[in-house]
Amino acid sequence: MLDAKRKAEVERLYKENYNKLKNFFIKKNFIFDVEDLIHQVFIKFMQNIDRVKNYNSYLFSIARNLMIDMVRTKKRVYPINNDILTKEELDSKIEFERIISNLSEEERFIIKMKIVDNLTFKEISQILNKNINTVISKFNKAIKKLSKFVD
Repeated sequence: MLDAKRKAEVERLYKENYNKLKNFFIKKNFIFDVEDLIHQVFIKFMQNIDRVKNYNSYLFSIARNLMIDMVRTKKRVYPINNDILTKEELDSKIEFERIISNLSEEERFIIKMKIVDNLTFKEISQILNKNINTVISKFNKAIKKLSKFVD
């Protein structure tokens, strides 16, 4: 449960970012259920609020990941980042999710932010509120683990 200070911060962030997130989803052609997507972004945000330092960056990382999740679960072709995913690309994303499921939650989080969201190690370290060298080390260890699962 959020304390009063955190609740006020989340409400402020919601008001500040609602239209930005709405425009982000619409720009990526996710025009249906925009309200639900924005609510899902904030639900996921609140679940990890204690681990996050850079709130705005994290909100948009969640938004991007939600779009990818929609593509994966509906298994249809959707526009992502102004591109149309083919069946092969969608299958690749699903395979990527299967492979990284072998990692810890923190390792998956770092890998997704670096590879999927294309964030820098500095940005990831700010989001996680960890030393940049720690993030780099965890990323490298996760990559070594992943290499065992790739043919």
